[in-house]
This record gives sequence, C-alpha cells and structure tokens, in this order.
Amino acid sequence: MINIFNIQLATGEGEWQNIMMNLKQALIIMSFLLSFSVIADEDKLTTFELNKKLLAFSDNYQEAIAEVTDKIIAEGIDPKARTMYHTVKLFYVNSAISIAIESDAIHQLLDMIVMLRLQRLVWKNVSDETLATKDQAKRILLELDKLEVQLHKLATRVFTYADINTVVSLAENWKKDNPERNYVAFVRFQNFANSEGKAKIDKILSKGGLFSSISEVNYEIEESRFAIERAMFMANRMPILLEWQAELFLYKSLSTEEITQTLEQTQRLTESAERISL
Repeated sequence: MINIFNIQLATGEGEWQNIMMNLKQALIIMSFLLSFSVIADEDKLTTFELNKKLLAFSDNYQEAIAEVTDKIIAEGIDPKARTMYHTVKLFYVNSAISIAIESDAIHQLLDMIVMLRLQRLVWKNVSDETLATKDQAKRILLELDKLEVQLHKLATRVFTYADINTVVSLAENWKKDNPERNYVAFVRFQNFANSEGKAKIDKILSKGGLFSSISEVNYEIEESRFAIERAMFMANRMPILLEWQAELFLYKSLSTEEITQTLEQTQRLTESAERISL
C-alpha cells in the first residue's frame, strides 16, 4: 500500500472507488473556489465606470455618516462629545470625498477599503475612557458595516475575494501595530508600502487587466469628461464642508473651559436677577 498526498492507494476495487470519490469531491471544491477568483467579463468595469461608482458611493457614505452623527448630536449630548461627533462627521466625509475625486481608480478603491475597515476597528473597540457611549458607538458601527458591504460588493467587480481579504488584513495588521491611533480617516493604502505585505500590494496593483478594455480614443474622451465631473462634484460639495467647518469652529469655541465657565456664570447671574425681580 502506497501513501501519496495522504490518500491510501491499494489494488482493491473498494479502495479505488473511494479514491475516485475523493478526487471528484476535490474537483468540485476546486471549481467552487475558482468561481470566486475569476471575474466574468460582463461584470468588469472600465476605470472610468469605477471612478463614477466611487463618486456615487462617496455620496452614500456622506449621507449615512452625516445622518447618524447629526442624530446623536441632536440628543443634547455633552458639549465636548458634540464637538467630537461633529469632527468625526467632517473628517470622515472629507476623507471619502478626497478619495473619490482622485483619478487613479485602483488606488481609489483600495483607499476606500482601507478607510472603512480602519474606521470600523476604531468604533468596534470604543473604551469607557472616550466621549462616545457604547450605544452611540454601535450606531456608528452599524452604518459603517452597511457601507463596507456596499463597497466590497463593488470591489468584487474589480478584485477577487482573495485580493480584498489581503487589503483588509493589511489594514487590520496596521491597526494592531498602531493601537493608539484613532484618527484613521486619512490613512491610505500606500501607508502599508513598507510593511511585510509589500509583495502582496505590488501584486494587487499589477492587476490592471481586471478592468474592461477601452480604446485609446475613448480613453482620452472619458478622461476629459471625468475631469470635468470631478471638478463639478467637488464644487457642489465644498459649501457643505465649509459650513461644517464653521460649525465645528463654533462648537470648539463653546466647549473650551473659559467659554464654558463664562456661560455658567452668565446663567447664574440671569437666575439671580430673575429671583430678585420676583
């Protein structure tokens, strides 16, 4: 009896039937796994189609993050917590927009995947020492979870599941190496270039063939058209960011110790004046 790849081979008819059954099962499993590593031609995107879909995803991201943070702020939380949530809204949305207006579609997608995974890790591990309560953190995390599902669904039209998992693992390893870092909105895929996953990064970046082909003439036309779309996209969203920036400045001013003490003193003087007038 000879042992090859941990399969017992013998001359008996029953043994051969078992061997053939094992081989058939192995082929079925291999076919199933290959189905996850190959992208059908009809599902492929051009680089410009991916650019546009990431612009649309950025809008979905903005709406989801703004809505959940605004609801938390509207609940009348502590001034410092209010400032923190407004900062989260501004920095997170600004980060997503800055990624979406980039011209390199592959790096756009990779940066979005990294950004969302790191943000999820931050809110998943909220401690009692932070300004966020466990319930508030869960609400933020729920929105990030839903956004990540949407993004990974889009990513499967460009990368294999194995590629996506590699990017996610690199982000998770970075967070393990930097546990104190909670400001992660602007960490990008290239931040991992000097990590042990450098070879994996190079392999992923070399897979430009996963995109649908486009002629040189159409490429130049689409490139010019998308440049205009990017400019219009940013121009239409800049007023919102500027408004949020002004609000954040106001919240930070009102949450300083000096201003807080002044407001408390004013409130006490007002209450004293009301009692005297009575």
